[in-house]
Amino acid sequence: MLVSLSLIASCLSAASAVTIKGAAKPNYWFSFGDSYTTTGFIVNETLPAVGNPLGNPAYPGYTGGGGSNWVDVDTTVYNKSLILTYNYAYGGATINASLVTPYLPTVLSLIDQVNEFLDTAAKKPASTPWTSEDSLFSIWIGINDIGNSYGNSGSRSAFSDLLLNQEFALVEKLYAAGARNFLWVNVPPIDRSPLVRPHRCHCLAHG
Repeated sequence: MLVSLSLIASCLSAASAVTIKGAAKPNYWFSFGDSYTTTGFIVNETLPAVGNPLGNPAYPGYTGGGGSNWVDVDTTVYNKSLILTYNYAYGGATINASLVTPYLPTVLSLIDQVNEFLDTAAKKPASTPWTSEDSLFSIWIGINDIGNSYGNSGSRSAFSDLLLNQEFALVEKLYAAGARNFLWVNVPPIDRSPLVRPHRCHCLAHG
């Protein structure tokens, strides 16, 4: 996983450096996901700007690990350009809360996050004049969908297809709003985790 994140950081750095070279305008990063990604960004508070590329809250924000996460460092350290990051991710998020219930009813699902984007930055206000060419859309979601539903009865494969169809319906909405550059991060190997490992053979057999 550490190797994967390092590669992501390198790719983002290289891509942003090429895109922004010789230009004064920033690039924009719209990120969606769960506790692996969240920094506690609130859409109607301080927005990302020069000198404060993550907007609110103050760096590193409210992250799942209590310190800087991959969005923090890819925005402020591992790049050679100005990236303004709008981080809609929310800790505990699932793709669709009606399909997989989050740990609290107040958790914003991926559906909620995308709708927040569509209601705000997608409209390209003067504060956020992004374009299809200077923006990146990232989605890292699924850990809670698996963790909160692995004990469900029925076909795991069919349910996974249902969740993925929900996710890509949201991707289509982002595309319709102008998104063209996408980054997906895979869920880590849940079958090796302390939660699932004792049931690994059963889960794999009934996947």
